[in-house]
Amino acid sequence: QARWAVAIVKGRVHLPSAKAMWRTIMSRRALLSQTGGHPLRLNAEAYQDMLAAEIDALPRLWRHPELWRAILTGPPVAAQYRLDGPGRWPGAARVLKGETLDIGRSTNEWVQGA
Repeated sequence: QARWAVAIVKGRVHLPSAKAMWRTIMSRRALLSQTGGHPLRLNAEAYQDMLAAEIDALPRLWRHPELWRAILTGPPVAAQYRLDGPGRWPGAARVLKGETLDIGRSTNEWVQGA
């Protein structure tokens, strides 16, 4: 969410109009009243994917065929949103493969690669 908010502040992502936002709110409320859902519960993975898509950080599966299984069947982890797009991190693929990282070294790689 922080990367998405920064993209809005920097003008790389634009919010929808107030009217469009209210339409979305009202349709969500209607759905919740029909299904008996709770207003504070949501599909976290779909939400993360939506935000990542808006800032162009959604993983491009065709670029990472060795990670398909981890991305598609594993739990959603922050590293999958660091594979591509702005703020990508060289250590992200290793995290998804389950490799142990030297955090000091990998953080330094990320800062230098930004």
